[in-house]
Amino acid sequence: MGNRKKGLRSTDSKHLDTEGLELSNILREVRRPAQMADMPRRIKLSQRALELVSRQQNPTLWAELQNGLANGLARSPHGDRADNIEQAVEHYRQALKVYTEKDFPIDWANTCSNLALTFANRIKGNRADNIEQAIDYCIHALNVCIEKNSPKSWANIHGNLGLICTKRIRGDRSENVEQSIYHCNQALKVCKKVDFFWASIQNNLSIAYIRRIKGERADNIEQAIDHCKKTLKVYTEKDFPEDWAMTENNLANAYSDRIRGDPAENIEQAIKHYRQALKVYTEKDFPEDWARTENNLANAYSGRIRGDRAENIEQAIEHCHQALKVRTQKDFPEDWAMTKNNLANAYRGRIRGDRAENIEQAIEHYSLSLKIYTPKGFPNRCRGTSYRLGNLFLEVQRYFPAADAYSTAMDAAEELYISSIFQASREAELAETHDLYRRAGYSLAKSNKLKEAAVALERGRARGLGDSLARDRADLEKVRKVDSRAYELYRQAVEELQNLESQERKGDSAEGKDLPPLRDLMMQARSRLDRALDRIRRIPGYESFLAEPGWEEIATAVVEGQPLVYIAAAPGGGVALIVSRSGGDVSVQAVDMDGLSEERLQEHLKTWFEAYGGWKKARHDVSLDYGKADDKWFNAIEAVTGQLWREVAEPMYAALKSLKADQAFLITIGLLALLPLHAAWRDEGGRREYFQDWLPISYIPSARTLSHARRNSESADRLVAIDEPRQFNAPRLKSSRDEVLAISSHFHDPQILEQENATSRAVLEALPEAQVAHFSCHGGANWSDPEKSGLIMANDEMLTIKDLFELHLAGARLATLSACETGVPGARLPDEVVSLPSAFIRAGFAGAIGSLWTVSEKSTAMLMIRFYQLWRAEGKQPVQALARAQKELREDTRFWHPSYWAAFYMTGV
Repeated sequence: MGNRKKGLRSTDSKHLDTEGLELSNILREVRRPAQMADMPRRIKLSQRALELVSRQQNPTLWAELQNGLANGLARSPHGDRADNIEQAVEHYRQALKVYTEKDFPIDWANTCSNLALTFANRIKGNRADNIEQAIDYCIHALNVCIEKNSPKSWANIHGNLGLICTKRIRGDRSENVEQSIYHCNQALKVCKKVDFFWASIQNNLSIAYIRRIKGERADNIEQAIDHCKKTLKVYTEKDFPEDWAMTENNLANAYSDRIRGDPAENIEQAIKHYRQALKVYTEKDFPEDWARTENNLANAYSGRIRGDRAENIEQAIEHCHQALKVRTQKDFPEDWAMTKNNLANAYRGRIRGDRAENIEQAIEHYSLSLKIYTPKGFPNRCRGTSYRLGNLFLEVQRYFPAADAYSTAMDAAEELYISSIFQASREAELAETHDLYRRAGYSLAKSNKLKEAAVALERGRARGLGDSLARDRADLEKVRKVDSRAYELYRQAVEELQNLESQERKGDSAEGKDLPPLRDLMMQARSRLDRALDRIRRIPGYESFLAEPGWEEIATAVVEGQPLVYIAAAPGGGVALIVSRSGGDVSVQAVDMDGLSEERLQEHLKTWFEAYGGWKKARHDVSLDYGKADDKWFNAIEAVTGQLWREVAEPMYAALKSLKADQAFLITIGLLALLPLHAAWRDEGGRREYFQDWLPISYIPSARTLSHARRNSESADRLVAIDEPRQFNAPRLKSSRDEVLAISSHFHDPQILEQENATSRAVLEALPEAQVAHFSCHGGANWSDPEKSGLIMANDEMLTIKDLFELHLAGARLATLSACETGVPGARLPDEVVSLPSAFIRAGFAGAIGSLWTVSEKSTAMLMIRFYQLWRAEGKQPVQALARAQKELREDTRFWHPSYWAAFYMTGV
């Protein structure tokens, strides 16, 4: 709820005639607090008062009445809503002709704050522009109205700004909510007791926490519920029925989204509180609020668990239709689009009626919603609605319209991504996109738009890594010669952003008191970078510099004999896109993988991780049957990798073989990256043949990453080796010393950091001089927060992915991570490939070798020693040397099983 300051002041009437008496009576009435139901009468009285008072006679009273009339029009539930708001804007502007910043600074600030709320609710004009205008009015008001001189007005403006920020469309979506919370908390500094203003701020906070992206979602919803309950201590049904109903609606929203507690009971609570709100919000008296609550009830019934499912959906459809009686496209376009989207959701899940007809109804309502929800106008809403429409088309195998819908969603997702200020915000947006790019790529491939399909998969893959490499390691020598000033501006902006990103990683985030400074510095740095980019993109050959990945970038990354293969699973099936070069031509070939559906992949992952988790647990718990767990894990590896041959490797076999490739670079999309595709196997004449036996395989996060990795693949002379960092309670690595000494023998003057000398600081200081880095140590993957995954150094210090992000090396050849779980990507954002190998590539290495699971010490040492012999002494390329070393290791009957060797894989070149 916003707070409109009346800006009232007493009159100087010395004598009362009939009109004076009428005016006096009017003033007494319009100066009293009023609920929305009183607005029509308040408007008429204010209009009559303005007939009795001219600006020349009494300018301050005239301005007061203009402000009051604007307040009434802005809140009135009757008449044409859009016209009412336009009139309110005009009356506020009339008031500002008297309430100037110089002569009446507080009244000016209060009126600006009121005008801000009106622009935030404006229907005419561009919605995003209106909200930006609203924010500008509040910020200007705060520049005049300071806490010390006018604490209540200062707090009121902060409270309004807090509410407006939750509605903001542009900018960093996550930070907009954080700004809202910040401004609300500023306002609460002035609140000394539980009163109406305090309650309005508590209400605004409840809205912010419902929409909050940062922090744990479950915690945020509990916060929202708590703020609603605090609000209801003041907003009682008897004393403030309108505000009580508003808070009941917000409390219902919180229960509808609640994660904790019983899901079925939470929805029942939501329905109860929505119905409480409808006791006040009637269609006649509060049509807009009534329609909003009907819309919310529709959502609740769509997700209802109790009762008859078919009847619940019918109820949802009915509530949507009720809401649309008020929410017309003309009067409330944004709300109309929202309810159309919700109606489509209901029809998609409808049980009664003809299924085909229900689907057509859902398609129609989604499509109508997208007339308002455009990628630039409402990017977040557009992304969600377009994604759901694409899913519906995909479900019925209408691939062309599915591809179109997903393309719209991708455009909206890009708007949200580039608007994000902080890396955490960008990650939040990437999490929201989920499997959008994968489904888009699949639909485009099935539509025979193969280049577009490859671009879609590239756009959704390792975006953060690719952007960092493209920005930090750009070849700008031509720019330096053509426009040295642009070059310097760019380098300065990049260096500044690197420093600010480092602050964010270290915890100097946009929370609390640090929010405005760090946020503002980041925005300023990005603005300077944009100005530099504007100049650079005017130089021929740099027109798309740092733009979203496109086909040309993919084509440039592919060299002859080394195809790039995107592999993606989607609902109902999967696809591989083989991008290859022949002479000057780059082409794409699609290979259908009907067996590799999302559902099938989930089955593999369930088998895999149930067995792996049980095996790891049994290794440390003597009460469990280790032998049984060991057998289950070994069997799971064999079963899943066998299936991977039939579902993935075999369909690609003929296509790749015809290309006569030297090796292939695989981009495994989504959670498929958690499985060792290189170890997919078939039985060939009673002998096992593995995928990598006939074609060496490297994995690469993206084509953009591959291009940058190739630039660092030359020198490999200087070795830094880490030998069993001394830990307090870790098991000894008995083979580590022999492994490191054998590897070091292939290098001139190697630097070895061993045991207590192998501290995190010492390693980070040594890496800038390394061209090859070998780690013989313990490692660990943090599945929930992958940036905390790392290598365990001396004194149990963890050399984390986050630490490696701080490195900006000139260029290095290879990092080998001879430890457990060193190549596991994070499961929350698998397509961002946040793993140790990708972190080393980001730091400046051309390639890295990591492991997908806990490995045997002895077999790992043998594998690594042989790998370096093949690479350094026999001249094989690292990917070929690794595949050969793994093949030789399994010829030892002790280590034939893939569990001993297949964990290790090559990332990069």
